[in-house]
Amino acid sequence: MLAVAILVGLVEGLVGWELQSPGGSLAIPCLKVGVIAVSVLLVGTWLLGRLEQKRACRAFVAASVCFGVVAVWWTYAFALPAAMAWDAGATPMATSSLIGAPANGSRCTTINSGSIGPMQAPFTQCASNASTGPVVFYGAVSNQDEGLAFVEGSMRDTLGGYACVRHLVGEWWAWQNAGTNCHLGYNFVPGPGF
Repeated sequence: MLAVAILVGLVEGLVGWELQSPGGSLAIPCLKVGVIAVSVLLVGTWLLGRLEQKRACRAFVAASVCFGVVAVWWTYAFALPAAMAWDAGATPMATSSLIGAPANGSRCTTINSGSIGPMQAPFTQCASNASTGPVVFYGAVSNQDEGLAFVEGSMRDTLGGYACVRHLVGEWWAWQNAGTNCHLGYNFVPGPGF
C-alpha cells in the first residue's frame, strides 16, 4: 500500500505541475490536488477497512496524508518556479529579445510555436529597454491580463502600482493585472513614491 500512496503522491504532484498558469490563482490548483488526495485517502481507507487490514490501513493513511500535504505544498510553492528554472531556453530567449528593443514603448511579437516555462504558444513577447530597466513581458494570446515577466532591474520600478507579482526564480516573475485584489500567493507592488 505504501507503493500506491507514493504513486498517488507523484500523480498529485504532476497534476499540480500541469494546473499552474503564470499569473493565475494558486488556490484552484491547490484545491484540486487536495481533493484528489482526500478522495484517494477515503477510498483507500474504506477498501483496507473492508479487508480488515488495520496495520496496512494506518500505514496507508499516514503515507497518503504526508504525500498529499507535500503535493499541495509543491503545487503552491514550487511548481511554477520549477517550470521556469528547468526551461534552459527561457532566459536566452528573453535576453535576445531585448537586443534592439526600444527605450520608449515596446516591441511586441507573437510566438506561434514552442513554450516559455509553463506557457505554451501562442503567446506574445513584448520587450522594452525602459529607463527603469530592461523588461520582457509574456502573455497568452487568449489572456493578456496575466503572464510572465523577465525583469533586469527593479520590479517595483517596472510594474509598481500596476500589477500583482510573484517572484519565481532569478529575474523571472509571474504577474497579473488585478489592481490590488491579488490572487493567493501574489503581492501588489506599490509604485515609486508610494
